[in-house]
Amino acid sequence: MRPGRWIIVALLAAGSLAPAATPAALAQDLTSKRVGVNPYIGVFLFDDGELQEIGREANVGPVLGARLNVAVRRSWQFDVGYGYAQVETELSEFTDFPDPEEQIELDVHSIYGAADYFIGGSQEIPTRLLLSAGLGFMIINPDVGDGDVSFIIPLAVGFTHPVNDWITFRGDVRDHLQFCSEAESEDDFAPCIGDEMLNHFEVSGGLEFWLWPRSR
Repeated sequence: MRPGRWIIVALLAAGSLAPAATPAALAQDLTSKRVGVNPYIGVFLFDDGELQEIGREANVGPVLGARLNVAVRRSWQFDVGYGYAQVETELSEFTDFPDPEEQIELDVHSIYGAADYFIGGSQEIPTRLLLSAGLGFMIINPDVGDGDVSFIIPLAVGFTHPVNDWITFRGDVRDHLQFCSEAESEDDFAPCIGDEMLNHFEVSGGLEFWLWPRSR
């Protein structure tokens, strides 16, 4: 798997450059019900452990997505999320004379619902730790052959930091646990060669825009 360190470093830098809390940011009412949207960008690390058994590896790819967030209490929030990643698989560099034409592009779609639990947060230290767990499914469509649909359990750890009274910066490291099953025919694509649990990691960051209620 080729490293995407420069993208990860950029995300971490974006988080560190988030503006410090202002009086307007501290005005976020964390005890009320709120509805917001959270577009995000990041990198997707496709679990190619099973593919390496057949001499293939996956490159780190970009991911784009968005969440609909519903905060119901100070410590609890519910998300409905969608993410799209594009990943390339190719013959392993350890294979003698790998053929560049053997690349297979994968369109990876993840759709899930999750419950988020927040820890911390005060006027002095408004940054909050985020723990998230959910359920959904992942669609993997190769440019050659038929695709694969599997159930996933998305688990995440992250943080949020208020920018102003209606914008929050959010960063996540998410593990998409995929219940993978082997392909039923030679024309089907599956990221595993047998029934297996795969760990696809996603590192992302973005702004949450709280649409309702707006600041009073």
